[in-house]
Amino acid sequence: MVDTPTQQGATQPGSGSTAHGTEGGQENSVPFKDQMIGYAKSIRGSVLRKPETKKTGDAILNGEISAKDYFEQKKA
Repeated sequence: MVDTPTQQGATQPGSGSTAHGTEGGQENSVPFKDQMIGYAKSIRGSVLRKPETKKTGDAILNGEISAKDYFEQKKA
């Protein structure tokens, strides 16, 4: 039989209840929603063998165009 103490909840201030941000910031990072759209477009372009769709997805992932801008251009 193993003699280990029972697991206790974190009840002390500063004991893991706060989330820490990244140091230095990421001012040029692509938003999560745009990343998901970019990955979806890139994969779809690869599977369906549509190079334009793949290029669009890669451009969204690289931050060259936002997903919102892409959809606004598509509507026009």
